[in-house]
Order: sequence, then C-alpha cells, then structure tokens
Amino acid sequence: MNLGANIRKIREFRGIKQQHIADKMNLSITSYGKIERDEIEITLKRLNEISQILNVPIVTIINLTDDIFSERQAVNNYEVASTVEVYFLKERNRELMEEKGKLLLLLEKALSDS
Repeated sequence: MNLGANIRKIREFRGIKQQHIADKMNLSITSYGKIERDEIEITLKRLNEISQILNVPIVTIINLTDDIFSERQAVNNYEVASTVEVYFLKERNRELMEEKGKLLLLLEKALSDS
C-alpha cells in the first residue's frame, strides 16, 4: 500500500502545496516529503491529520487506485475532476449510509427498550 503516493495524488488534485500541509502539521517540508515518498511509516494520527487537511476520508486515501487518475491523458481536466469528485462522493455516501444504519439500529433498540 502506497499511502504516501495516494496522499500526493489527492494533494496535487486539490491544488494544495506540500508546504501548506507541512505547516498545518507543524512539520518541516523535508519531513512531510518523506511521508509522500513512503520513506517513513505514517501513524494513524498523522493520517487523520492529513485526511482532514485534504478534506477526504481516511478510507479514500487508503483505497485510492491509479485507475481513477489513469485517464488524465485521454480526457480534459474537467472530466478527470468529475471522475475523482464522483469517487470521493461515492465514498462519503457509503460512509453516511453505514452511519445511518448504525443510528437506525440504536433507535430501534432504544424504542424496543422503552
């Protein structure tokens, strides 16, 4: 799993500079660059910080695949952006549906207990 490479792809797609993320995380640009190059093991805490800065769920960083970006040469930037945004929206929708299911189970349990 290349978390660093996935982080870099999302960061570049979002148009965010490495320095911006390094500053937000109180890291040097060199230390942050090591994360993107997979030269150091990333902690869950750091991964969470990065996901918040990039405004994407951790699961998106973990599951990102090259095929999302592979059409870059064949289509214009708008179509690539649409493809990636749809992917992010689908991931978020899946997470929300899971949360909804859990909340419904809690509500059903609470109602049956009363």
